[in-house]
Amino acid sequence: MVSIDVSLFIQMGNFLILVWLLNMFLYRPIREILRKRSQRIATLQNDLNKFEQSINRKKEEIKAALDLAKAKGLEEKSRLKSSAKEDEKSLLQEANQKADEIIKKITAQISDEFSQAKKSLETQAETFSTAMAEKILGRGIK
Repeated sequence: MVSIDVSLFIQMGNFLILVWLLNMFLYRPIREILRKRSQRIATLQNDLNKFEQSINRKKEEIKAALDLAKAKGLEEKSRLKSSAKEDEKSLLQEANQKADEIIKKITAQISDEFSQAKKSLETQAETFSTAMAEKILGRGIK
């Protein structure tokens, strides 16, 4: 059985001194290290959250800038298309006018050549028919 005497109080004193020494030299530094680590983790987490917010803002800014650039690009594309269509229309109109002029010239030239050929054939036919009649009749026709 346990007897209560002076050794029990000495052991209790030793135990208390040991707890106090462990607290001073072991537990307090460890708790201080853990507190500092916890503060550092909280600070880093806070910085991380700030960076994430900054990144999200930058992403939104970039997305807005890209959307604006796309809109400007589409607007420019549309403007260039309409300009090209107008240019194409004017070029086609000019080409059609030139083609019409060429066709008119060629038609007039063909008409002139046809008239000349007809006159030439008429005179040749008259000469030929006169020559044939003279040969058939065997005498000159005037």
